[in-house]
Amino acid sequence: MKSQLIIGLLSLIPFLPLCAQENWELVNPKPSANSGKDIHFISNDKGFIITDTEILETSNSGTNWHKKQDISSGNDINFNGSLGFIVGDFGSVLRSKDSGVSWQTVNIGTGSNLNTVNIIDQNNIIISSSNSILKSTDGGASWTEKTIPNVFVKKTYFTSTLVGHAACSNGTILKTVNGGNTWYVTESVNFVPSDYISIYFVNENVGFASREHHSIYKTTDGGEHWTETTYALEAVYAFFFLNENVGYICGELGVIEKTTDGGANWTFVGFQTGLVYATGMFGLYFLTEDIGFATGLRGRILKTTNSGSSWTAYSPNYNDIIQLGFPSENTGYALVDKKIFKTSDAGNNWSFVNSPNFNDYGVPAGIDFVDEHIGFVFTGGQGGSGQIFKTTDGGNSWTQLNNVLEPFHADYNSIDFINEQVGFVSKQESFLDTIYKTEDGGTSWAAVFPGNFGQMQFISTQIGYARSHSFTDKIYKTTDGGLNWSSVYEVSEDIRAFHFINESVGYLVGDDALAYKTIDGGATWQKMTNIPYGYFVEVRFFSKTIGYVADDYGKLYKTTNGGNTWQQSTESYQIKDIAIVNDDVYLGGTFGKILKRSLGLTQTNEPDYSVSKYLIFPNPATGDVQIAAKENQHITSVRLMDISGRQVLKSDHPVDPAHLSLNVSNLPRGVYFVEICGENSIEQAKLIVQ
Repeated sequence: MKSQLIIGLLSLIPFLPLCAQENWELVNPKPSANSGKDIHFISNDKGFIITDTEILETSNSGTNWHKKQDISSGNDINFNGSLGFIVGDFGSVLRSKDSGVSWQTVNIGTGSNLNTVNIIDQNNIIISSSNSILKSTDGGASWTEKTIPNVFVKKTYFTSTLVGHAACSNGTILKTVNGGNTWYVTESVNFVPSDYISIYFVNENVGFASREHHSIYKTTDGGEHWTETTYALEAVYAFFFLNENVGYICGELGVIEKTTDGGANWTFVGFQTGLVYATGMFGLYFLTEDIGFATGLRGRILKTTNSGSSWTAYSPNYNDIIQLGFPSENTGYALVDKKIFKTSDAGNNWSFVNSPNFNDYGVPAGIDFVDEHIGFVFTGGQGGSGQIFKTTDGGNSWTQLNNVLEPFHADYNSIDFINEQVGFVSKQESFLDTIYKTEDGGTSWAAVFPGNFGQMQFISTQIGYARSHSFTDKIYKTTDGGLNWSSVYEVSEDIRAFHFINESVGYLVGDDALAYKTIDGGATWQKMTNIPYGYFVEVRFFSKTIGYVADDYGKLYKTTNGGNTWQQSTESYQIKDIAIVNDDVYLGGTFGKILKRSLGLTQTNEPDYSVSKYLIFPNPATGDVQIAAKENQHITSVRLMDISGRQVLKSDHPVDPAHLSLNVSNLPRGVYFVEICGENSIEQAKLIVQ
């Protein structure tokens, strides 16, 4: 089925974990969408990444990563031989004595936020907070705390049990030569901004420190004196040196740079062209000068095998999902910026497919696939830069269709194809908004209605619904194949999305808790009063009772009773689109996040006798489905619809008004809905085709 485009921007807020109401599987990016805070390898094969709430692990040098376990907090990870520590906020400390196979909580006697762990040897460990260090001389069994007065420590680095350095706010670097009993200032300035960010030592003499916003300082005498050597492109969050000359830095806006002359000069070796917002990298680790890893925002994990000349991302996409579309159970598409990604295994793995030749100004706005192979993508919203493309081979190649929609200088706000041949597009240009229709797969188009629709959904070849794009907010309906449209709902608030599950039952949502339902094809609308307050930007229903809405903060809510009550399904997950195929629900969000869960409604071997006046059997079915009227009932017609509400089979005026059969052997497996019309009633039930 097809998923409709969300109109509106969602906030870029920090990633938060799923809440407990429903279990969602993250299928992209893997293994986590949480920001990587630090990375450490204990061998050429085995390495760890920590996020705020997880330990990630690889045992094959980054070929595969998986989530090892959840943790309460993580800011820094370090190993010395088989001994490892992870420190985080609120005094969180984990220790491993077996090379990270298992981790145990260690109480070090503080609730402070911890920023660094230094493991000098198997016995001596030094952990720092913003105003103290905590020392152990027995491998972490016992701890003593020493205060660092009058500063705010950002990061520490100890080269021995006695000698250590602290990078602090307000332009200050401190040094201790007696294990933290006393400290003295080795660098200080009296201007702002001047906070130090990180500090790192190659050996006991040579070290580096980064200061906001993009300064790098170096010492060659064990931190007694510091010299500002060069400027990085952006703020530096982490250093990694293989020797005194060869090293790497990473930081804000995706910066990764390399030096081969001890930091006198730096060369950009980043993973993307230029500097990009919200792509900061926080952790670096190199096994050799050629082979290295980086981790940071959006859950990004990178690997290079050629000294940073190129990087391979562990997941195919870390950018915002504009729209998802699943034309079949296994095949789905994701529109991302000016790229299209595809899955052929029900969302478990995604790969980039050939994208259309978008012009410089066109903004991809939506996709529409009618089956696994045939689909359309359109651009718009940039003042005459709209384009429409078609693929017939699952995205491997694309043909531009704009030349049939003269004039060229137009934007396209929505598209909807009923089948391979029949489709509609809403074209917007100055003073001439028009709905076009094609009956030959987009080869030729005819103007059918003067309007501008931000969303269209056809239930059959004759009946469709649309949402106005601007000026007035209305829901329109057509009953003659799109030739004429009439308003069936109008409101002063902005309507952001709607969804019909069949010709009769539909839902709309919008600004200021706007949420309405119709059960008579739009003739009347009922307000859903119990919905949580929000500005809703997407709605998608599986059936008359089960559905989801997402607000402009990306929170997802679920109903199981047709909108009478709602329960929050995820935390602030920045959801931008909802797609449902069979009983699988997919969520597309910011920073490449795609989540999946099964509603579990096909996992049954029991017949569905939920209708009160008719029997439907067998259910699940593979061939003929029998529909029998109960006592004193008659059948006038039966329709079978897929999950998107599209009619796939119909039987009118059966010879025997008490019984008829439908053959479903040619239909794809999945969930369908049987609509049975009697003399004075209409009933609907779920049918599973296996």
